[in-house]
Amino acid sequence: MWYLNGRPGSTELQSSRRAYASGLYSDAVNWLQAALDKSRNDYSLQLSMSRWARYGIVPFESAKEMLLNIVDNAPPHLARTASVELLNLCWERAGATAAVVHLPRTMPLLGSRPATRVRVAALMNDAGLAEDALDILAEVAIRHPQSLRGMGYLELTVAAQNSGFDHLELGRAALAISHRLNAGAARLRALLDTRDVAVVANGRSLMGKSQGANIDAHRQVMRFNNYVTSDIVDLGRRTDVWVRPLSPRYVPWRQFRKQPLLVFTGPNLRHRFSDAIQLLTACPKEYGDIAVIPPSLYISLFGELDASPSSGLLGLALLAEHCGGRVPQDQVFGYSLQDNRENMSIYHHGTVQGDSPSRHNWKAELRLFQNLVGTEQQ
Repeated sequence: MWYLNGRPGSTELQSSRRAYASGLYSDAVNWLQAALDKSRNDYSLQLSMSRWARYGIVPFESAKEMLLNIVDNAPPHLARTASVELLNLCWERAGATAAVVHLPRTMPLLGSRPATRVRVAALMNDAGLAEDALDILAEVAIRHPQSLRGMGYLELTVAAQNSGFDHLELGRAALAISHRLNAGAARLRALLDTRDVAVVANGRSLMGKSQGANIDAHRQVMRFNNYVTSDIVDLGRRTDVWVRPLSPRYVPWRQFRKQPLLVFTGPNLRHRFSDAIQLLTACPKEYGDIAVIPPSLYISLFGELDASPSSGLLGLALLAEHCGGRVPQDQVFGYSLQDNRENMSIYHHGTVQGDSPSRHNWKAELRLFQNLVGTEQQ
């Protein structure tokens, strides 16, 4: 094996591991590439390298090329893993249409596991191949009917429910959630069309600036994730739009005097998330309307950043679409993108340093931020 001492690339791999343990993630990838240069036909190593695309350190196109090579040439167990990761990566980064073109190549390797078949059906449904998707579900329903009972793909479940599928325990819930999301999307469009939205990020640039009253004077106020509520003088008190992940694991639910519109992050949540129905059902009903970030915005930002966009950039870009491409300077607060590092995010309330790299490309985000605002923010 390539990772054993004395094998090609073993020294470089050890250096890569040391760099990773020290938080030097770009160096870790460079050493991994050096190991790969000495062992170009090692498909396990190529698979490891391709996974760095999720952090924006390996470009999407390079990762896709490596995965395709593994699919075509590696032993079956590695080819199957690469097939799954290829479809998931393309679906997330470039959309369903870009992913389904690889199905003829990958389907023979994916196997017949019900969960895999259902995910392929969700992908095909997203790509506009609804009849083919429902055919796959019908096949799964015959062989493994229990696999559809707890199916959590929202739009696939809606399509199946409307087509008269049995065995769907969450079918009615999916229809109700879809209606709730559609109402939230309409409300979000109307809110953004006002254009007078203060976008308040969680960086430290507002410390001591006494901008709270200025923020609250705007018609709408958008905030993100675990924003601070205790510093009213600097940050204000109002929240009309709360952009946050769907799961409360890292961003707990909050109580509000006036319920904001919740806008959930997550690339193509309605189609791609296998547990979307369960997570959306768990969202407290008192929040009322809920919405999701449009998939088209994710694909656009993935193309710009070659990495997952942060919540703050998603909100800013979402508003920019309604402001002719740029958000006025006096509506942008609290962005400190220049302070962040590969494994470190600096917030108004403190610093968070992880033991793995951030999924965000902060340098690319800073460049895009400057294009979306054009001048320095508050």
